[in-house]
Amino acid sequence: MDGITKTRRERNFNRGIRPAEIKANANALAAARYIMETAMNRDEAAARFDAKAGSITNALIVLQEGTPEEIAGVDAGGPLDPVARAILKRRAIEPGKRQRRKKVAFSQEALAQKKVDMAVWEALGSALKNIASLPQPTDTVKIARKNIMRTEAVDRHLMTAFSWITEFSDAWTK
Repeated sequence: MDGITKTRRERNFNRGIRPAEIKANANALAAARYIMETAMNRDEAAARFDAKAGSITNALIVLQEGTPEEIAGVDAGGPLDPVARAILKRRAIEPGKRQRRKKVAFSQEALAQKKVDMAVWEALGSALKNIASLPQPTDTVKIARKNIMRTEAVDRHLMTAFSWITEFSDAWTK
């Protein structure tokens, strides 16, 4: 030995990475690319691609800030974590300043879809909260029947709302 002791991680790195690690890195890279294309969140991508959230974060760092050689090396089955750590070390941080992470660059289609998703969720979330906060149905019926305009509104919307809620419930429980 030349007097330098190597850590277990360095010894394993010198021997090469295991096939399971290569597959995990490939899954993380696929998930990171999918996130960049679709604006899916990291946890959903982790479940969909069978990858760890931390590995996906490292893959995003490599894909967004890595050199073409680093990206090609990881794509070819090289280790992901050491490359991501090297990229993070390259970031120049002035003393006293906090480093901000680079935002993920989403495609225009992905951004448009994210806006639609947010609008639909805002409407659905508030509708579910409003329905759940109503008084008992028997009490609500008494209030609605006191006014002819309310009765007409209930008649106009009740069957559509019932059909929608039934279909949503069926889709949700599948």
